[in-house]
Amino acid sequence: MGLTECAAPVFSNPLDPTRRKYGSPGPAVGNQAKIIDTEGNECPPETIGEIMIKGDNVMKEYYKAPDITARALKPDGWFHTGDLGYMDEDGFVFVTGRLKELIIKGGENIAPREIDEAVYCYDAILDAATVGIPDEHYSEEIMVCCTVKPGHTCTEEELREHCLKTLGKYKIPKVIKMLDELPKGPSGKIQRLKLPEIVEELIVKGDKNIVPHQIDEAVCSHAAIRAAAAVGIPDENHGEDIMVCCELKPGSTCTEEELREHCRKILGEFKTPKILRFVDKLPKDPSGKIHRFFWVVVQEKVHILL
Repeated sequence: MGLTECAAPVFSNPLDPTRRKYGSPGPAVGNQAKIIDTEGNECPPETIGEIMIKGDNVMKEYYKAPDITARALKPDGWFHTGDLGYMDEDGFVFVTGRLKELIIKGGENIAPREIDEAVYCYDAILDAATVGIPDEHYSEEIMVCCTVKPGHTCTEEELREHCLKTLGKYKIPKVIKMLDELPKGPSGKIQRLKLPEIVEELIVKGDKNIVPHQIDEAVCSHAAIRAAAAVGIPDENHGEDIMVCCELKPGSTCTEEELREHCRKILGEFKTPKILRFVDKLPKDPSGKIHRFFWVVVQEKVHILL
């Protein structure tokens, strides 16, 4: 295991397979390592804290970023990796997550990976990612988003019961969301910090959670569409249904029925938008990200409410 800031592997398992430990990248090799708590004190063995590295392979600085360098690199040469983990009595390091992803529930530190691993033990689960969400009682609570393996079924209550048996009552996720897919980066790693925003925008149609971004991508795959934004709208049969507002590319034409048929081929009937509207310009923030808003229909016109 290595870091860009350390220019080389920092942990490595012994060549002798019998000395390796399952789940560990090994002890420090060619540098020093230690685990510290939030006060900067070195942790005893088996105690989770931030992994620190020191050695000749550690970078000098972040290019033209003195403030970031000062936060990451201590004057005595110890580097804050931002990774959470613990070290056993033999010096083997075990990584448990990222510091910025740590969930602090009622003053107790909970590593998201611990919850992930418990959820993965349930046979029906394909992917899972845990993240902290605001809570008025504990400051933060636990939310898990997951996908189900093809051919399997799993309800939120079944998974919550499984977590109770494996994690105990305090670490049971308060919120469990079953999604079609989880956001991943180019390497395939799940981007857990994007989950709160995704869940906030979810369209709940019947008993299915639909991620608007999936609808956006399907609509934008039509040759005439430049940009699109899907949002949930009230529906007397399903609780919510799907509305999409979209922009046409200059010089292009497309009817609602043509676009609906395009969506039907890609998404299937259930996820095909109930309402499609063409607009001159979608509302965006300074970074260019499209805003999604609540809406209401007045005299057959869709009004976006800020």
